[in-house]
Amino acid sequence: MKKLLTLLFVALAAITVLQSCSKEDEQPDKVVLASIIPYWNEAGFACQLDNGETLYPSRVRGSYKVNQDVVQRGLIYFKELSTPIPGFTYNADVFNIVEITTKEIEQLKDSTQIDKNTDPLQIDGMSFGGGYLNVDYTAKVDPYATDKVLTISLLDNRINGKPEYGDYYPLELQFKHTPKVGANRGTKTAFTACFYLGTMSPKYLKCKGYKISYKDLNSTGDTLEVKSINIDFTE
Repeated sequence: MKKLLTLLFVALAAITVLQSCSKEDEQPDKVVLASIIPYWNEAGFACQLDNGETLYPSRVRGSYKVNQDVVQRGLIYFKELSTPIPGFTYNADVFNIVEITTKEIEQLKDSTQIDKNTDPLQIDGMSFGGGYLNVDYTAKVDPYATDKVLTISLLDNRINGKPEYGDYYPLELQFKHTPKVGANRGTKTAFTACFYLGTMSPKYLKCKGYKISYKDLNSTGDTLEVKSINIDFTE
């Protein structure tokens, strides 16, 4: 997941620069990718890191409203506090939370659910962590559209029943920009999305990993090329 790792590195570098210009206790010094889980504490949430560590938000700067019904993925900018919290790896002063698109893998069982007019994308990296498939991708976005809606979905196509598969289970990654991007208005933009594996996790699928197909952003000609990429569960 090279792009997200680069994002984390750049974020930490920026934090270091900011600290040189202000008091040390006024800036975060850590940033992590985590699952934001509804919790009974005053903040209303706690965080589970992909490496199994946990974070307790003793202080949250600004306002963050947690969704009590779902788990949200996000980048957590924080400074570790010296007083430990039993059962948690970090007792944190949270400065900022940047939410990442978080969805489940969707099952297609009806042909009317398929949107053939999806837009192309470019897969920049994929990795597993915390029970999720994390996907870095690039797509064209209209920077001038004020009413744009961007949708990314990972689909398990079961219209003809559960698909037959060998080493890799087939999934479809679809992106849609509404309204459509004008021919001369699209700007390549990087995104990250996290898809919860659930019943599609390695313990339920007896194979090496996923084979993910998508419409290629770098296609030429009148027809968008459909490409596929394999990712192993061990990665």
